[in-house]
Amino acid sequence: MRSWVTVALVAVGVCSTACGESSALEEQLRVLSKQVTTLLDRRREDLASIEDNMRRKILASPELGDVREEIRKLRLEMEQIQSGSFHRQEPHTRQEKNDHLTVKWLSNAVAELKTELSEVQNTLNSTVILQNHEQVDTELSLLKSDVSNLNKELEAVKKKNAKYEADLLTVRDELASLKDHSRATAVMCGKTKNQ
Repeated sequence: MRSWVTVALVAVGVCSTACGESSALEEQLRVLSKQVTTLLDRRREDLASIEDNMRRKILASPELGDVREEIRKLRLEMEQIQSGSFHRQEPHTRQEKNDHLTVKWLSNAVAELKTELSEVQNTLNSTVILQNHEQVDTELSLLKSDVSNLNKELEAVKKKNAKYEADLLTVRDELASLKDHSRATAVMCGKTKNQ
């Protein structure tokens, strides 16, 4: 807030200098500056008074005493736990019993939630395993189909190969027969020439 007031005062000072009415405006500027300083001092005093009243009310409240007593008990329990001689007393007041039952209920609720979370996790794991199994089954059936198709193609190729081999044997036999016939013809031609 002071920076805003300072900016305003500087602006008024600049305007007054620019307008030529410096003495009257300077006086107004000084008066305004004193008023702003007084207001800021009062604001600080008010805030200090409010802070002091709040502190007194908080320190006088009965809840603070309860909190201090609870902290004292907790410190005592911590010391007993650290020394190894801690024996929890049974809750005597109604509030302590309610707190004890609430803690017990919360513990049971947390245990149930853990169990349910474990079941959900197991279900998710089972679902993932089932999906993986189905995917493997699908891939396996595709592989079986591919193998079956390849076997059919192999059989067709074997049949074609057997046919080609049979045709080749026939051609060889015919070739051998033609060679024999050609030799016989050559021999006959040779005999005919010689006669």
